[in-house]
Amino acid sequence: MKHRLLNMIVCVLLVFSTGLPGCKVEPPLHLYRGIDIIFPNPPEVHMDIDIMWQYSFDIEWKMEWQYGWDLIDSIIFGPTVGYEEPEEFELRRYYQAYAPQAKHTNVEAYHLEDTTFLAQYQFGYYDMLLWSSIITQSGVQSILIDESDLDNVTAETNMSMTRLPQRAAGQGQNRVSNPTYYEPEDLFAVYMQEIYISKDTADYDYYDPVRKVYYKQLEGTLQPISYIYLPQLILYNNRGRVAAVDGNAVLTGMARRTSVNTAITEGEAVNVYFNTRMKRNVTLEKGERIGEVVDIIGGRLHTFGVCNTNPNALTRAYIEDTEDHYIGLNVQFYNGKDSTLIFDVTDIVRKHYRGGVITMELDVDTLPIPYQSSGSGFDAEVVDYEEETHIIDM
Repeated sequence: MKHRLLNMIVCVLLVFSTGLPGCKVEPPLHLYRGIDIIFPNPPEVHMDIDIMWQYSFDIEWKMEWQYGWDLIDSIIFGPTVGYEEPEEFELRRYYQAYAPQAKHTNVEAYHLEDTTFLAQYQFGYYDMLLWSSIITQSGVQSILIDESDLDNVTAETNMSMTRLPQRAAGQGQNRVSNPTYYEPEDLFAVYMQEIYISKDTADYDYYDPVRKVYYKQLEGTLQPISYIYLPQLILYNNRGRVAAVDGNAVLTGMARRTSVNTAITEGEAVNVYFNTRMKRNVTLEKGERIGEVVDIIGGRLHTFGVCNTNPNALTRAYIEDTEDHYIGLNVQFYNGKDSTLIFDVTDIVRKHYRGGVITMELDVDTLPIPYQSSGSGFDAEVVDYEEETHIIDM
């Protein structure tokens, strides 16, 4: 029997949240998505979005972060140490008629500046891709969205840095010479497949006899696909020998490109540039050396994560990273000479493949004080349990 659908309303509930480890966010962020779909004939979809993003904290962020976050940090790096709530969105709707696994050949694009979206739907299957719009104060963004492949929209960093002159100190077997890019902005996405707009009222979840409307509920998760890392270098016994930082640092071997649909990263590795700041006379509040007074160099950066990886998979089976990961920090010593401290953080980055705290520790009593500056670029002191030399392009 053919059903006649008039004034039918389908409410699609999308609950978006993030399961990534993070640091304390003030105020807590909540993100909730509710979608009302109105079906005259042809069907019409009314999407009503409310923001209620529940941000959950991972124990490692709470236990490992010593650097903290003060007013100056918020000015340099941003108002919060964690993810900021997205305000605008890009929506892509792919109609597939009655072939739900067919390639995308039909796309409708929408920019959402508020929480309401209204459009007509045909009966059949749809895929929907939603990602957060990137809004920067300068109007310049690092992320480039490529929609040339409708089945796999990609995001990549497209703001590379000019390489500076560099020279190596000593000999080393491992040399990191990937190009350096500015870090990508916050990016969130959700991909929903095989959304069925049915002609059969039995396919809906329940019926409201007062309003005479049918309801259908869906659930999805809006997740970050660029991830926050919090590097911190704890300097023990410094006594003013490492006097300052120039703010320049890189994390090597990270993915340049990711899929907006799946969050699977590609194999092209780049170095990610970020800023740092030095804090003096910080009392450790956690760990085995609680109460000790140290100096700390810290910062925050976004990346797409490690290469050849599906960070949002339920298991770690999709992590196939083969890159080495180093952090290079430019520092200046008390005698006016500058150098770069380089740390092997490969194991930490692979463990925190969706972001997290990267803790490095250095007893300055074991660090040779340079008597000449290393020059421009990342090219000098190499410190991390054993001495090696790496070239890191800036």
